[in-house]
Amino acid sequence: MGGDLKVLRDNVQKMIKIKYRKGLSTPEIIAQFIVMEENENEVEEFKKYWLEQGATVKIRPKLGWGAAVESKVLDSMGEQTERFPCAWLTRTVSIHWDGSFSQCDADHDGLYSPGHLDSNSIKEVWDGKLAELRGRHWEGDFDFKPCNTCKDWMAGRSYFFYPEKG
Repeated sequence: MGGDLKVLRDNVQKMIKIKYRKGLSTPEIIAQFIVMEENENEVEEFKKYWLEQGATVKIRPKLGWGAAVESKVLDSMGEQTERFPCAWLTRTVSIHWDGSFSQCDADHDGLYSPGHLDSNSIKEVWDGKLAELRGRHWEGDFDFKPCNTCKDWMAGRSYFFYPEKG
C-alpha cells in the first residue's frame, strides 16, 4: 500500500550504481518479472531495461496457487515440460498468520498443514513432515495432495539473464 514504482526503481538503480562503483560482486541484484496474460508482451522491454541497468533478470510464470488462480502460462507449459520437484516444497517454508504451517503455496488454506508454531519449531517441521514430502518429490513421487493436481512446480523453472560485465 502506498508504494511508488518510481521511488523503488530509483532506489534499485542507486544500489546498482553503488555496487559497481565500489567494484563489488555482491549483493546480486535481481529484478524479477512474473509473466501473466496481462503483461506477457512486456517481457523483452523489462529484460532490456534492467540488464542495461546492471541487474540480473529473472523471468518466471505466474503461480496458480494450486488450483485457486487460472494461469494460462502454466497450462501452456504443461504438455512440454517433464515433471520435476517443486521449488515451493523443496526450498521454502510457508507459515500462515495463525502459526500453522502450509505444505506450500498450493496449500493456501492450510489443509495439509505439517505442523504449528505452538508445538513445532520451523526446523522441526522442515526436518520432519516437509523433509518426507521433499524426499518423495526428489524420488519422482508426486502422487499426494495437493501436488498431484498442482501445476505451480512449473513456475520453478525460471530463466535468468545476466548483465554484461564492464
